[in-house]
Amino acid sequence: SLTQTSCDIGCAFSGGHHLDLIVEEGNHVVIKGRWTGKHIGEFNGIAATNNAVEFSWIDIFEIVNGKVCKEHFEMNPMSIIQQIGTVSVIA
Repeated sequence: SLTQTSCDIGCAFSGGHHLDLIVEEGNHVVIKGRWTGKHIGEFNGIAATNNAVEFSWIDIFEIVNGKVCKEHFEMNPMSIIQQIGTVSVIA
């Protein structure tokens, strides 16, 4: 979920999230955002590198009776790992 992912990201990276788009349609809300910051703590077993990172994410909520009943969160952890320099990008 976004809450758990935010805790993991918030401990390993300085900075924060930016909301780029919020769309509501029927009983769904879609939020597109990005995180920008620096790698300052362990992430996925990788020690801090102090490298700058930016990655995008999408969160989709289903709302029933005014409450979130389902959440679907997508991001690409490999893009973070590439930016902190532990995996090479193959062109």
